[in-house]
Amino acid sequence: MQTNYITERVNLNPNMAKSESYKQKKKNLNLLLYTLTKANSNILITGSSGSGKTYLMKDFLALLSEMPQVIFSFKPNDDYLKLKGDIIELPKFMPDVFNDKEAFIESFNVAYPIDMQGIMASALPSLLRDMLNKSKNWNELINNILSEINQEKDNIRRSNLIYIGNQLKSLYYESNTTFNLTFKGRAIFDFSRLNESAKSFYAEYILRSIWNYKQFNKGFMIIALDEVHRLLRAGEKTIYNELLREGRSAGLVLMSATQNYADIPTEVKNQFDTQFTFKTTSNKDLTEISAINPAIAQAITSLPLHSFVDLRFDVIQNYLPIWTMREKRMHEDLEITEPSYKAVEIKAEIQETKNELEEPVKENLNKPEDEFTDMVEKSLPDYAYNIAKKISSNTKEDIDKLRLKVNKSLKELYNKGVIDRINLETGKNDIVLYYHKGSNISELHEYMKNKAVETLKALGVNIIKTDISGQEGADIECEYFNVEIETGLKHNTKDVFDRIKNSDKPAKIIVPNKMVKDEYKNNIPKIEVLTLRELQEMKDTEEYK
Repeated sequence: MQTNYITERVNLNPNMAKSESYKQKKKNLNLLLYTLTKANSNILITGSSGSGKTYLMKDFLALLSEMPQVIFSFKPNDDYLKLKGDIIELPKFMPDVFNDKEAFIESFNVAYPIDMQGIMASALPSLLRDMLNKSKNWNELINNILSEINQEKDNIRRSNLIYIGNQLKSLYYESNTTFNLTFKGRAIFDFSRLNESAKSFYAEYILRSIWNYKQFNKGFMIIALDEVHRLLRAGEKTIYNELLREGRSAGLVLMSATQNYADIPTEVKNQFDTQFTFKTTSNKDLTEISAINPAIAQAITSLPLHSFVDLRFDVIQNYLPIWTMREKRMHEDLEITEPSYKAVEIKAEIQETKNELEEPVKENLNKPEDEFTDMVEKSLPDYAYNIAKKISSNTKEDIDKLRLKVNKSLKELYNKGVIDRINLETGKNDIVLYYHKGSNISELHEYMKNKAVETLKALGVNIIKTDISGQEGADIECEYFNVEIETGLKHNTKDVFDRIKNSDKPAKIIVPNKMVKDEYKNNIPKIEVLTLRELQEMKDTEEYK
């Protein structure tokens, strides 16, 4: 495949004269030179599935093939596996994680964020360190933990040992071949056969090995990491953040990709001097991009297929270049030709969004679905308070007074039929979730799935994988049963029952509340319907051990 990158430009100021807008129109922007001559060469690529993220990343990797490269691939039959280089299939080949026990502990913390599980952050690493110091391999580690559990009389320490032992079962794979990490040429790590926790654990361990290696070895190296959000969920615990901040001095260039721009924390995004973004209609993404420039957000919604812009373009306030990929099948290694320049006037006018909310709420809450998305993403139980807090940061009004206005506005919109709501039974208190009628409420599904995963891990259940789309398999596949997440907002339940019937495993269907639970009543012996609260209340049982 040969890829030509054709640049156009968007006029971000509708009042600017055309001649002024295009006075640099003869200047071609060579994509590679443009990127590598910035203050740092880190590249972030975001866009929906099929937009062209992988093609763009592969082009950069092919152009820089003379530099050592480490590529992290998490999906089966990934396009990165078609590149020339040494493909290391995990778990067929595994790193000896007992060579660096501190990296083992930190990688464990990334795979299982302690604060998410409600376990003391200081006690668990120390306990794991004690067990590692007595062990030279996986068998010794697991046997030492089992022996310690049988002898331990302190209930808290014993519970922590049981927790560690249960999680380690998801990380241990039998492999006759270990390998020492060397960073020459192109190494492609294939994590697709590992469960989700193991993907995070081993990816973090290898990243830490790279960082240790670069402390004593000069020269440039590229790290390409798709689905980067899987490590960022652990916050500051992942070494990835340090690689972004300090990598330039060590000769590292980081290339990362993810579907949603808003999934990347702001402090992480700030470490990428290049932020290529394909077309998106995600409200969360567009809200964040609007903070950079509202006209850019408007322009991005109109981008054609396989076209992208750089949100960090240095003269971004006046105009915005658009790169469009033109592909021709050729040979495996890729080349980028000098892009031709095509001047096309595309005005990005900012349209006002009308809504029915009172002042000052109507200035800050354009669409209830946006706030619903934020709430779900951050697991905010106090919906009205957090919206009020956000508005208060702009208006300086009293939060409590704003909270009353927000509650009143949401209820008015609900009563008028503009928005809808659902009651979620979880934890000690129910959560009322508002959402925009007719919107895709996949965020609710994702929120319930994450809560279910968190609970199952606390129960010590071995989770094999979680399905991203929910179409090809169970939402959560466990060792002895499957879990399906049902929001109760679709009209036909036949598909989920058909999917369960076609599986050899029993299934648990997680629903928002008991009213929805009644809709899923059935006479199939291998199906159990539960609310999140009912699942959480099973923590003291041994049913899933």
